[in-house]
Order: sequence, then C-alpha cells, then structure tokens
Amino acid sequence: LGTTLIGAGQGHLMANWPPPGLHDDDKRRFLSQVAALQAEYPGGIEGYVAKARELLVRARHGLSSVDNMIAEPPTGFSLE
Repeated sequence: LGTTLIGAGQGHLMANWPPPGLHDDDKRRFLSQVAALQAEYPGGIEGYVAKARELLVRARHGLSSVDNMIAEPPTGFSLE
C-alpha cells in the first residue's frame, strides 16, 4: 500500500512517520483505511487522487460538478 500511495503522489502521508516501534497502532489503522479505500473506491487510490485533482482544477476555474443538476424533492411519505 505504501508503494501505491507513493505512485499516486501521496508519499507525503508517510514521509514523517516515527521509527518502527513508535505509534505502530496508528500506522496500522491508517493503512487499514488506505486498504479499504483501495478496495472500495473505483480505481482505488489512483482513481481517488485523480478525481480529487480534477475537482480541485474545476473549483479553481469556478466550475461546479453540480451545475447541470436540478434539485427535486424526493418521493416518499409526508410526516405531517
């Protein structure tokens, strides 16, 4: 997973980790979250980072990812 993060340009997330034996539970918890993201997000870590970068560029240019969407009330029951 570390190699995947580095390949996706996210090596800084592990750059200042304490040496082995210190805060190992925190490191394992972080890598567990990374593993879940890798398994569940379309395209894994690489897909997540690519989408984040795309959204940042769009935001920088004042473009919204919801510009063409129309908000509508959901269908269902009224609780009045």
